[in-house]
Amino acid sequence: PLLIRWLKQVSTRSGPFSFGYRIPITICMQEAVAGRIVSDALMDQRGRLSIIFQNWFDCRVKHVFSGRAFVPAANVNVAV
Repeated sequence: PLLIRWLKQVSTRSGPFSFGYRIPITICMQEAVAGRIVSDALMDQRGRLSIIFQNWFDCRVKHVFSGRAFVPAANVNVAV
């Protein structure tokens, strides 16, 4: 998957991260996955995904879109 490849490239400073890893990236993903990535230390959703991504990236959910905003409509909400 793309996110895991980016993690590897950050750790090896290759690909788009060859000049450093402080580049802005905006990702659109399922709200539940985004919630797991940005969860705090004492939350039930906290897990391996949260720890790994928060170690390398500044993770925030900026906006949540309804799945009905897409054509065809998605069955889940989407977070940016």
